[in-house]
Amino acid sequence: MKLKNILSHLIKGYESGQETGDLTFSCSNASWYCMLAFLSGHELSRLEEKNRFYLQVSINAKQELQVSFSGIIHQAILNLLSITKNPCKLNGKTFNEDERIQLLVDGQQQSSLAIFYVIKLMLYYWFHQNAAFEQSNQLAKQYIDALAGTHWVSI
Repeated sequence: MKLKNILSHLIKGYESGQETGDLTFSCSNASWYCMLAFLSGHELSRLEEKNRFYLQVSINAKQELQVSFSGIIHQAILNLLSITKNPCKLNGKTFNEDERIQLLVDGQQQSSLAIFYVIKLMLYYWFHQNAAFEQSNQLAKQYIDALAGTHWVSI
């Protein structure tokens, strides 16, 4: 199934969860929408607005896993949209890697860690930081199995 088709189903899933009061289902669909829209190359300024909205929904619903997913993606989008000293460092309004990574490790949030390191790989690649890419690649390998069966990992 093409990503464009999946994205429309994820929005419907978000809306369905909101209508029925299943906030876990709703927020899961919203965070996957933001992640897959990012991976499929959606225009960043529009995606930033949508991601910010869905991130706030997840925060309000106290859906920590979805807050983690959406926060990582949102911070990557913010980094790409603005001029920062280090666009590869996910420290900002919605995600601070210096604080969050150890919390994710301690909480055994394998999928969040995998997404974090894959996003870091993308940023290092785009900004030609080869040494950092290699180091992050080794860390990503530790967690990538948590994303098996998703669009994050090719078969």
